[in-house]
Amino acid sequence: MKKIKSNLFDVIDWSLIILCFITMILTFIFQNCCILKRIGIGLGVIGLIYIFFILCIFVFKRIKFDWYLARGNFLRKSVLVVFVVPFVLYFIMMCWKQSPEEMLYQDTLYECSDNHLECEYKKQQENPTLLWTIFYHYIDPGNQHMTTTKPGRNWAATIAVFGYILLNGLLVAVLIGWFDRRRDQWTKGEVRYNKRTFGLNRYAVVIGSNEVASSVIKNLLSNRMNNEINFKCEGDNKYIILQTCRDADAVRKELASRLTEEELKKVVIYKALRDSEEEIEKLNLKYATEIYVLGESTLLDGGETYHDALNMKCVNLIAECLKDKNENKKFKRKVCKVMFEYQTTYSIFQFSDVSEKIKTNLVFIPFNRYESWARKVMVESFSNYSDGSLITYTPLDGKGIKADSDEHVHFVIVGMSKMGVAMGVQALLQCHYLNYSAAESVVNDREREDLKNKRRTRITFIDTNADKEKDFFMGRYSNLFSLTRHRYFDANQDKLYLNPEYKWEDPMQSAHCKWRHLSRGGQNFIDVEIEFVKGELESKGVRQYLRNISDENKDYVKESKLTVAICLTQTHQAIAASLYMPLEIYKKAQEIWVYQRESSDLVRNLIDTGIKDRRYKKLRPFGMLYGEYMSDRKHEYLMPMLVNWAYSAEYEKKGWPKSISDDDTVMKNVRGSWRELKLFKQCSNRYFVDSIYLKIRSVMKDSSQCLTYTNIIELLRNDNDFINKLKPLLGNTNLNISEHNRWDIEQLLFGYSPCDEELDDIFKRNNKGEDMESIRNDYASWKRNNNLNISSYDKIKDDVKETECRIHPNICEYEHLDEVDSEAKSYDETLNGAIPRILHLVEKHNAHNVDIDRNC
Repeated sequence: MKKIKSNLFDVIDWSLIILCFITMILTFIFQNCCILKRIGIGLGVIGLIYIFFILCIFVFKRIKFDWYLARGNFLRKSVLVVFVVPFVLYFIMMCWKQSPEEMLYQDTLYECSDNHLECEYKKQQENPTLLWTIFYHYIDPGNQHMTTTKPGRNWAATIAVFGYILLNGLLVAVLIGWFDRRRDQWTKGEVRYNKRTFGLNRYAVVIGSNEVASSVIKNLLSNRMNNEINFKCEGDNKYIILQTCRDADAVRKELASRLTEEELKKVVIYKALRDSEEEIEKLNLKYATEIYVLGESTLLDGGETYHDALNMKCVNLIAECLKDKNENKKFKRKVCKVMFEYQTTYSIFQFSDVSEKIKTNLVFIPFNRYESWARKVMVESFSNYSDGSLITYTPLDGKGIKADSDEHVHFVIVGMSKMGVAMGVQALLQCHYLNYSAAESVVNDREREDLKNKRRTRITFIDTNADKEKDFFMGRYSNLFSLTRHRYFDANQDKLYLNPEYKWEDPMQSAHCKWRHLSRGGQNFIDVEIEFVKGELESKGVRQYLRNISDENKDYVKESKLTVAICLTQTHQAIAASLYMPLEIYKKAQEIWVYQRESSDLVRNLIDTGIKDRRYKKLRPFGMLYGEYMSDRKHEYLMPMLVNWAYSAEYEKKGWPKSISDDDTVMKNVRGSWRELKLFKQCSNRYFVDSIYLKIRSVMKDSSQCLTYTNIIELLRNDNDFINKLKPLLGNTNLNISEHNRWDIEQLLFGYSPCDEELDDIFKRNNKGEDMESIRNDYASWKRNNNLNISSYDKIKDDVKETECRIHPNICEYEHLDEVDSEAKSYDETLNGAIPRILHLVEKHNAHNVDIDRNC
């Protein structure tokens, strides 16, 4: 439709130019033609409207004006203005009732020597048409002496000036010169606009043009519906300011391949450095709806290695800029979403917080696109192709793992790239199942250990440089590996290790282990194990290993739910790896996820091929640049906020909100409680939300279908009694144990460490309330040895969490909690019990047909 509209305007422009030209020629030939006079008046009216329209665009819509100018559309419009101006003047002078004799009269104009020409010519000369007279002065500005009256001289001078400007060298020298300079500045991103040009709170700011910039811009320009929960932008944006240090024209061409022309028209590119205080000021951030700090490209070909540090510096500059402008008490903090490319940098915010200056002026939301994709695949279990059609992913636990099942998850990740590591970490946070929890409740030590080993989730990393990547990964999560079963082997040298059960290293069985007091019988209580396999996917050793983990004749393999994720960064390598694995893998695996950064088309073509090959049917692309770059607002903000409300137990005093709208009084308290929360605690609440759908799958009795996020939401919306059915299912001990196991891993990933036996004894006695003076003395001694300065005994738990060792006494087996913190178990029960209420508030927003039990 917009293409038709654009073509229509082109036709109108050229039609008017041709009509003006023909009318001018015919006016010289047929000067007194009434039809030409009427056409001239009509062209004058059209020209007046046309010039007024261009002036309005120039004054009120400078961005649109510059877009047309840079695209070369103004050359045609300039020609049209030159042709139409005489007709505009003709129309004005007709309204003025001006006589042509006042501007052009000379009785002896046609004297030839001493003889006069015939009176017929003289008569014609005495009565020129007004339109012809205007053309006369317009084309030849040097005939003002032929005017007879003062008004005539004024009009003749005015027409002459227009003719001089539009038809002579001044047009070329000044107007075209200005057009060229303006076009060049716009193309280079050097044009700056004031806030009134954009409109207050009608634009968003994106700082940095990297691979996800086009997706960010699309979301920012999306329409926000009334009462929409999961909106993708904070306001109704008419424009996007994109600040980048790259070549502006190259950036514009990149965006043109992913955005429509209408979307591209709304993107204003500023070329500038994002650590320039002066350039940050020019963005007028106070009047922006929201801010994205993306940084520039981080790809191997010359990408930024200092990306995350510069992004953080930019955030500090933004906070400082807004602080200076924060004189109005009604100032609302700006939402600032910051992309961190490297997981090591991003993970900092999982155990720390930002400065008070940032918290006061910004709603700081860090994100990592690799983690976002991992969460999308494993939590939401769906994404989209570029045309919007659906891609579904089978959860790692398939239709769910019940408490009495002997099944276990085996997740194989090929390639320890940024995406590969993100997938592995997400699996660590996600894969905690009820059957392992049930195994923990077994009384007999030997039977309990056998069941736990059989049901433990296994995560396997395969990489050419697995030895180096392993050291980096284990160094980064050293507290996790001080408790978790793991092993490493070179698939092409250590043939015995190709057996999946051969020689695992269990830190809890080590002679130097200091954590045996945390569980019954000193058994390992971590429900996940990790292995690193060195070798290329095409090597004999790796291929044999893949056959072994797919061999249904082995008891361990028979009960495994196998999923493979190909996380190689090069698209062609990922495709090749997904197609040429051993045949046994395709038979055993639930699905094979293939990382396709640039496009999903290759994998999609294989899936949709007419050849009925089951290997292809199991392939699923993920990680595309055009896809979502961060989790949606529901999982990122609304549900975690309600989880925090349940955890804080404020609902016991103030109740639950009736809706999540801003008008609800309790909801205002919920939001206030969330704002006061430290950043790493917000992360913890998000990870709990990620586990909700897995827990529902685990407790649902019906295993006929795979209950993914989409299916569960559909049940919530179609089955009015689903919430009430769900409540009793979530109130079981195995689910509480599973939640504690998940929390253990989360805290270890956050960098916390369990208590050693000496400190654990202090907490045990503290929990029982025995011999308080002795405990105080013991703690004082321990505090001196660990350089603690806080003397309040009541803060012992917080003290040890804030030391260099970052100790958390609740990292232990579930049964051990009663000995060190008698209230800890109630948190798991409370949070699991709050799931129905959270789902109801978020998913049933604006639905009034749900009769929900008030006690849920």
